[in-house]
Order: sequence, then structure tokens, then C-alpha cells
Amino acid sequence: MSAGDRPAEPGVPRLRLDELLDELQIRIEEVRGTRDRLNGLLEAVMSVGRELDLPQVLRGIVEAAVLLVDAEYGALGVIGDDRSSPSSCPSASATNS
Repeated sequence: MSAGDRPAEPGVPRLRLDELLDELQIRIEEVRGTRDRLNGLLEAVMSVGRELDLPQVLRGIVEAAVLLVDAEYGALGVIGDDRSSPSSCPSASATNS
């Protein structure tokens, strides 16, 4: 029997299979995380449509953004009627969302 005709050691294919399964598990977790973020984005979009009070809508946008990007804090400045100063600044932190 030549070197190319010898059967592979039984442990070698198993190690490769274990590596592939580990990689698959990592990718599955990444897909689940993406799915959860997309569900959060969809919920944020739908909540904007349900709410008619502008300050509440803006606060909801900030809270959703903080959750979606896993931020500690978020804020949104709204330009006032005079086009220079903020008329409101909704904010949210990860602890109060």
C-alpha cells in the first residue's frame, strides 16, 4: 500500500467535523442575534406608527436605537423653530429603557 492509499486516521475527520459544527453553531448564534435586532427594529417602526404624540415618538425612537445597537445611552436633538437651538432632546439609557 502506498502513502496515498492508506486510510486516514479515525480521529482526523472527526476533528474537522467538530470544527465545522462549532463554526456552524457560531453562525447560528449570529443569525439569531441579527433576527432579534430586526425584530426590534420592526417593533420600533410599528410603535412610531401607533403613537401620535411627537415627544413620545421621539423618545421611542431613541429607546429603540439604544437597544438595537446595544448602546449605554442615546439622545436625539430636534432643531427648534428658530433653526438654531434644540426645542427638545429626548434621551434614553440602557438602564431606563
